[in-house]
Amino acid sequence: MISSCLRLLAALALAVPIVGPTLARPARPNILFIFSDDHRHELLGKVNPSIRTPALDALADSGVRFSHAFATTAICSPARAAVLSGLYGTRNGVPTLSDPLKYPAATFVHDLAEAGYRTAQAGKWHLGTTPQAAGFAQWARINSNGSWFNRNINTNIPGVAGGLGGTFYETFMADVVIDWIADHTANHADEPFFMWWCNQVPHVDGSLKYPDVKTDPANKVQHTPWGSSGGFRATYDVGDMTVPGNWSDSLSTKPPYLATSRFVTKSATEDYGGPGGYTNPAAGVRNATVGEDNVQQHQLEYNAAITALDAEIGRVLSRLDDPNSDGDSSDSIANNTWIVFMGDNGWQTGHHKFTSKVLAYEEACRIPLLVKGPGVTPRVESKITLNIDVTPMFYRIAGLDVPGYLQGKDLKELVADPGVPWRERFYYEAVVDESSLDAEPHDAVRTEQFKLIRTYASRTDAANNTNVTFEELYDLDTDPGELVNLASDPAFATVKGNLVTALEEEKAAIASSPAPIARRNRSAE
Repeated sequence: MISSCLRLLAALALAVPIVGPTLARPARPNILFIFSDDHRHELLGKVNPSIRTPALDALADSGVRFSHAFATTAICSPARAAVLSGLYGTRNGVPTLSDPLKYPAATFVHDLAEAGYRTAQAGKWHLGTTPQAAGFAQWARINSNGSWFNRNINTNIPGVAGGLGGTFYETFMADVVIDWIADHTANHADEPFFMWWCNQVPHVDGSLKYPDVKTDPANKVQHTPWGSSGGFRATYDVGDMTVPGNWSDSLSTKPPYLATSRFVTKSATEDYGGPGGYTNPAAGVRNATVGEDNVQQHQLEYNAAITALDAEIGRVLSRLDDPNSDGDSSDSIANNTWIVFMGDNGWQTGHHKFTSKVLAYEEACRIPLLVKGPGVTPRVESKITLNIDVTPMFYRIAGLDVPGYLQGKDLKELVADPGVPWRERFYYEAVVDESSLDAEPHDAVRTEQFKLIRTYASRTDAANNTNVTFEELYDLDTDPGELVNLASDPAFATVKGNLVTALEEEKAAIASSPAPIARRNRSAE
């Protein structure tokens, strides 16, 4: 009898799975999203030898670098709203600067929080909707743009000071991120996190300048005099900076308003790169052509700012391996953390003689995008990707269903499989005229080879495809600098016609897409 019972118990023991560490379900991954500001697509050391970004280069080497990533609208606020909502600006309520989200309760942040993620925001905030309303439980925000060294901070994170107090913006916020992750790992290790770290650099400061920063890791404050030894600027040689190939653009085949727009005049009135800016009245020391010296100097200042930011990114990424900084990596979260680095939009430094962004030209709307995560095989991916593609990826990483109303594609699919069917074109939207940036309503459609840009008389005309005041067509294979406008060339009439149809189809699909629904209400769909 006893032997029969023993045999039964043994059989039951074999039938019941052993519960232990080896069979435990892996913890849901963390997500660290790093969002740089006005960072042009090719300004990574791996791509461009004139700039040094060792931390970002290492990230690119260990993940997927998307070489053809774009912002749906190349302006600060719309770019942020696009990621939070997964929608174009005309659908999410933020087609231009500082507007509030139309559907703040339907951001991916709310959905991750409801699914058990701890959510936090650090750095620049440039929306009419607060971080709390957008779903963040904790935040340390600085509104809009301004000084890199003296700004007030709105925060509910314990221990975070109420101002920069002279510390470099990115150093201060890197410390916020490091300390928050250390606290999370020590006290909330059983919960996943989403951290939104939004940089101000390399956006210019409130004086439209790129201030210098000390290279001393223990003293990250403003370095003066700018350009002297001991600052990031002095680590660059202006002679290594190149003048853009499309600097020579006469603008004769561009919309006429651009020649006298802010994109040109601001470079002189704000002395970008030196007195007189890009349109200075005298030839330079290094170049006989008016303005080129200052273009090179401005590019040096821009590059130095990005290198200063890169140092802070490197500090944060290194701490994922040792969150409490005790030299023991047993608390490492690096292998269970997805890292996404992306620029909000590009920035023109003498391209077409312009500064700023907004426009549909490559230097304004094309952005860097890097993704590293558990099991990701490093590569360079050339398919067209958009900032709204990271939104469905965040849902997938968190193990959630992707809402059907999102307008981006699931980037996680492309990260995992370079052969997945993908888009062959995308629609660029800048149809609401932004008076402070001096851009008339326009939009564009881009394929791998061609780009069509249309400018309209008003935002109403842009919405209705009426009163097109100017058209531009570029063959990006033969003319990557977008200098030769083919819109009136009979040889390209069929190409142009197909692109007009594509543009209007994409625009109509965006306008007719379903409205977002907050997660808690989706069961009623």
